[in-house]
Amino acid sequence: MTENTNNGSVLRLPAGYASLERFVTKWALDDTKLRSSARAASTIEEMREFYHAAIPLAGQAAESLRGIPIDDLDEKQVTLLKLLLGLVEVGVGVECFSSPHVPNGYPLERVEAISTPHAAPVYWT
Repeated sequence: MTENTNNGSVLRLPAGYASLERFVTKWALDDTKLRSSARAASTIEEMREFYHAAIPLAGQAAESLRGIPIDDLDEKQVTLLKLLLGLVEVGVGVECFSSPHVPNGYPLERVEAISTPHAAPVYWT
């Protein structure tokens, strides 16, 4: 279900997150590899803009999704979840490195993220 604003733009996030709509295309991506690539292709200024807009809403956003099975999320909630994952991707660069790149890190093309959909969470002891 899409909802239009007064200016005709489509709202892709749940109510209360309209201020983050402008970041959806760049940061609400489907997987880790795409998010890492977006980070690496960004400037630190772009990352900071997203970070400073999203971080005040991140706790509220996470809480709004808590307890909902992933298969039960609606389209807007899925987009919000992906946006939060994008925030995690840029957070370390903004908070720790002040760079889109990890100093002394592996080249991005050498990193392979392995996905196991619907796998039970693994807890380290």
